[in-house]
Amino acid sequence: MTMRNANHAKAFVIILVVICMAIMITPLHAQGDEQLDSVLTMDPLAPQPVGARTEITARLSNVEGRGNPNKVLIFYLNGESLRRIRTDENGVATVLLPELRIGMYTVQVVFEGTQAYRAAIVSMDFEVRGATLSIVSIPPLPNIEFSLDGELFATGEDGIARIQVADMGTYSLEVLLPPDTEVVENTRATFDRWKDGFQPQRSVTIHGDISLEAGFAISHPVSQTFIDLQGQPVEQERIEAISLKGTDGSRFTFPDGEERWLRAGRVARRSFGLELAPIQYSIESVMITGSNVVNQYQQRFFVEPREVWPIQLLLYHAVLRAKDALFGFSLGTALRLEYPNGYVEELPFNDNNEVVTGKLARGVYRVQVLGVPGMAPVTPMALSRDQDVDLKVLSALDIGLGAVLGVVGALGLLLYGRPHLPRVALQTSVDILLLRFLRKPTAVPETAANPAPRPMPARAASVLIPQPVLALDSAPSAGVLYGKEESSPAVSNGAHDDLVSAIIDVSVKNPWLGRRQVAEALQKEDISISPSRVRAVRLRYKLETFDQRVVWLKRYIIANRKRHLTSAQHAALDRVHEQHKLEAETFAPYPGYLGTQDSFYVGHLEGLGHVYQQTFIDVHSGLAFVRVYNARNAQTAIDMLEHHVLPWFRRRRMPIRCILTDRGKEYTALQKDEAYTDFLATWGISHSKTVAKSAQHNRICSRFHREMRKRFYTVILEDNQFQSLGALQQEIDVWIDGCNSEFVSKERNGLTPVQAFLAGETPLLGNRRKAASQQVGNGTHAQQPDEIVSTTFAEVSK
Repeated sequence: MTMRNANHAKAFVIILVVICMAIMITPLHAQGDEQLDSVLTMDPLAPQPVGARTEITARLSNVEGRGNPNKVLIFYLNGESLRRIRTDENGVATVLLPELRIGMYTVQVVFEGTQAYRAAIVSMDFEVRGATLSIVSIPPLPNIEFSLDGELFATGEDGIARIQVADMGTYSLEVLLPPDTEVVENTRATFDRWKDGFQPQRSVTIHGDISLEAGFAISHPVSQTFIDLQGQPVEQERIEAISLKGTDGSRFTFPDGEERWLRAGRVARRSFGLELAPIQYSIESVMITGSNVVNQYQQRFFVEPREVWPIQLLLYHAVLRAKDALFGFSLGTALRLEYPNGYVEELPFNDNNEVVTGKLARGVYRVQVLGVPGMAPVTPMALSRDQDVDLKVLSALDIGLGAVLGVVGALGLLLYGRPHLPRVALQTSVDILLLRFLRKPTAVPETAANPAPRPMPARAASVLIPQPVLALDSAPSAGVLYGKEESSPAVSNGAHDDLVSAIIDVSVKNPWLGRRQVAEALQKEDISISPSRVRAVRLRYKLETFDQRVVWLKRYIIANRKRHLTSAQHAALDRVHEQHKLEAETFAPYPGYLGTQDSFYVGHLEGLGHVYQQTFIDVHSGLAFVRVYNARNAQTAIDMLEHHVLPWFRRRRMPIRCILTDRGKEYTALQKDEAYTDFLATWGISHSKTVAKSAQHNRICSRFHREMRKRFYTVILEDNQFQSLGALQQEIDVWIDGCNSEFVSKERNGLTPVQAFLAGETPLLGNRRKAASQQVGNGTHAQQPDEIVSTTFAEVSK
């Protein structure tokens, strides 16, 4: 039973295997009998340049357009087998052809078929042409010739030169253009560079079409015309030289404004290729009679064909008159005018006793009046605007009158305080005329021989009295009473004017003294007065408080031009300045009384690194000193004072008393470096610091720095690249000289800083200016701006 079941199982397995083989064999025979169609295509090819690597792309798909992957395609080139390759998942196969010579070629792709797909074949013809070398001129210029291994070709109207090459390889290429060749009218060209080199001759490797870029610098003819500030033309004959500076670093100097060829642009390499960058030219100088009559680098132009640049010149008129210094009448026959270049010209006066000059270049002229019986010194005149100038001349009449006044003044000084001398002189003269000295003298009573004691002499007040004081006659009567003394006149309730002057004098010259101390000081001068009377006078004239007496002290300094104050007066001013910090910065009674110093970061300049500026300004006159350094520390601050500021003041015997700075690390001892403080102490200069966290306290330097950045650094650093600090310092010195010599401020009564320094003008704040101008009436007279024709900082610095 068991054996039978095993045989049945084997038979079942055999039958099952046979059935499966039958099922598998039947479809295969059906498929082989019914093969599917194949579609084989190739992408068309345009004519290919010689040396180019060409790709042939074939695609195998079924009739429905689906790609047939993993099938073998055979590529033939002109009947020769090239490569066998399988298609990818999209049914695409790509073959890279070898480098071919010029000619026609046939490519054939064969699919041999499979059991499921029928065979397919496709062929295509294509051409291999010569390679094209294209050269694009930048900017587009026609008629530019090139040589490729001796074969010439040139650019067309589109600025592109083309040539075909039959064989691939390396060739010699050269630009055949002499420098400054006029390729078209009003345009000259000079080879500048390739994209990858600067020599006109180079080698080029041909593997298919190649395009190169060649850059050319172009030039155009330009000329200049000159006009004045009113737009009127200026003669070309007056121009001595004109200097230009281009943005490419080039500089040109011409003797006139005639037409000349200037480069219009330079070729620069960019990320996208070559580009023509236009060159901008700035007018650096135009010289007339030895003076530059343009502001440097402010007039700028681009080069265009046949363009005429209108250049505006700083020319001014001057009306000159010669006036008597005292009486103001006209005198003289002519003026001797010396130009900045040394040329001398004599100009006669017209019918209005004036000399009206033509358009003169700005600069410093020297003027002298001719034909004057007297003294007519040479006067410098800085011409920087249209001017109307009265030249003061000391005529013979002025000199004679001065001599007479000198004699009268000497006699006045001799007779001052001695009223009996004129009477004695007159009596003596009468006695001589009447021969009285021959008569016997008359006996005089004893009472007449011993007259009443002489009263206290009048004391001249050396300060300004803000309101008139009642003048009382303190002299005794002219007559003499025999037998008794003449009584003194009654004194009014107010103090005597001499006594008032004495009280004011002591109170102002030493504001620290109270009324009791003032009384004691007057008693030492044999003037008896009580403290209550001192208080009454000081209340009447607003001298009771310490601050009121300091106000009088300032007026006293201004009116009497005091330059050497006592230690008590300095201490009084310092105490008020500590209480009113901002006033300490603005009040300076004389040059050198107060200077302000500050640091200023200019910026990081190419080639120079970090640049810092040290500035010193004299508060009284506004004179500015500027130096640039590569560091900001105590040593640079000391160098500024030791080598530039202090020697300048020392040569004029004008010591500096106090310097105001901020609380920067270069001026304070925050870093345990007291070099700056020790330096000031060595020179006996007191050091005043600004209030903490008060940026406006040192506003004089702050305002100067803002103006210098706006008017100087913004202009000079835009067009210049300095190689050293010395070159930058030279430009700064020229600009500072102009500021000190030409800048006019209302705070200095219309004077320049140099004129204010020489004249000793004192800037006041608010209504103090008006009060001081009304009170200066005791013979002190400040020099007015019209009395100073011209003074420059350079002349004062000599």
